[in-house]
Amino acid sequence: MKIEKKYLINKWTDWNHTLSESIEDFYLNFSFHPNIIEANDHTYSQFDFLINEIPSEKQKVYKLNDLTNKPEKLKDNEYIGISAFETMKASIDFAIDNQIPRGKPTRYSTELYFFLIDENLRFSNFPLSHEEFLGQLN
Repeated sequence: MKIEKKYLINKWTDWNHTLSESIEDFYLNFSFHPNIIEANDHTYSQFDFLINEIPSEKQKVYKLNDLTNKPEKLKDNEYIGISAFETMKASIDFAIDNQIPRGKPTRYSTELYFFLIDENLRFSNFPLSHEEFLGQLN
């Protein structure tokens, strides 16, 4: 059983802030951090586009060396596609689900829908109230 909550990104250039805030909101609602983001290809393509086009965004991204598994800075002309998002408290992998809608156009962008999910916890009786959920953790 997966525990999930739907979030929206209304402004593409704020995607990373929205994602960080959504991760913390998920934690406040469920008492643990999510480990998966589900979104459609369009949403991820917008993340990749912004990272590659905005220098200050690209500076925040690193890649893992295939041999050493250590982080490396990107070269200036190197194109990157991201597959995970990390905060100080959570490490979240991306999963594609093209059944998630693209959203409606707004004046400045298209709303980008995504879900934060934790599939580590399994429950036989779901959904649970917040109090029942906390009782399952003890």
